[in-house]
Amino acid sequence: MEISWDSTKLGITGDEVYKRLYDEEPRIVLRAASGDARTSGESSVTAVPMYMQRGDANVVAQRLYSLLSYPPQSSRDAGGNARDIAGRWDLHIDFAYGSAEHKLFNEQDAADLRGEHHGETTLGEISGWVDGNHMRFRDTQRYEGGSFAYRFEGAVTSDAMQGEVDLGEYGLASWTAKRRG
Repeated sequence: MEISWDSTKLGITGDEVYKRLYDEEPRIVLRAASGDARTSGESSVTAVPMYMQRGDANVVAQRLYSLLSYPPQSSRDAGGNARDIAGRWDLHIDFAYGSAEHKLFNEQDAADLRGEHHGETTLGEISGWVDGNHMRFRDTQRYEGGSFAYRFEGAVTSDAMQGEVDLGEYGLASWTAKRRG
């Protein structure tokens, strides 16, 4: 099931709905979300009922109705000048079970971010943005005939970043990155 809306009219984006449902009780993990503070207003979320038990659909419907009918105050930053995060970064990800060391190679043009995300054995092309001290980027990596997506969001200081990474069906993980020479 996919629900779409204009976030400029409702005051909440698909990414914000996804994060609130994941962070609050009862926890609800959606299949996908689209729409963030930099998109033109089109937002959506997708729920897959495959693993729901009796009564779960009512809980999901009620939570979605509540968030979309009475959206909370947005947590978006008012903005400012984009921090410079171009260059090489050593990335540490703490998964639910275990951790990994990755590398980021960022290129930045004003607020727009692109570059490469090197996993232990995989590689993805970064696409994202920086707004003041807030950053968001995503990439998709292929592995053995499949693919998986990373959606990073976090805070930036002069030579460090930290935040959460949304791994889609694999949940959320925390991450930190340090600028390398």
